[in-house]
Amino acid sequence: MLEGCDRFDEEYAVGGPVNPKTGRSYGPNTKAFAEWAASWGKQVLPPAQYELVLNMARGVRSHQIAADLLSSGIPETVVRTQCCGVPSQIRVDWVDPCRCLIDLKTIDNFIWFQADAKR
Repeated sequence: MLEGCDRFDEEYAVGGPVNPKTGRSYGPNTKAFAEWAASWGKQVLPPAQYELVLNMARGVRSHQIAADLLSSGIPETVVRTQCCGVPSQIRVDWVDPCRCLIDLKTIDNFIWFQADAKR
C-alpha cells in the first residue's frame, strides 16, 4: 500500500483461473487456483482480497492527518538507534526523518486494538 503500484506489481499478481463450466473463478483454496498461482512465481491475491487491500489503502489515504504524514518520507525501512545503551532497531511502514515513524496496523475489531497492540 505504501510502496506504490510498481512495487505491488513486482510482488503480487491478482486474479485466478476461470472454471470453463461455470464461467466463474475457482476459489483460492482449490487445487486449480494453487496450480495457477504457482505459475506466476509470486504471491497471488484473489480479486476479493485485492479489493480489501485497495479499500484499506483508500481509507488510509483519505484520512486527512494520515495523508499529511504520508506526504513525504520513505516506505518500509529499518531504523536503528541506541535505547538505554542497547542497540535497537525497528522495521517501520513509513519514516519521515524530520517528523515521524508510522507503523500501520490492521485489526478486525477496534475494541481489541489495545490488547492486540500489547500482544
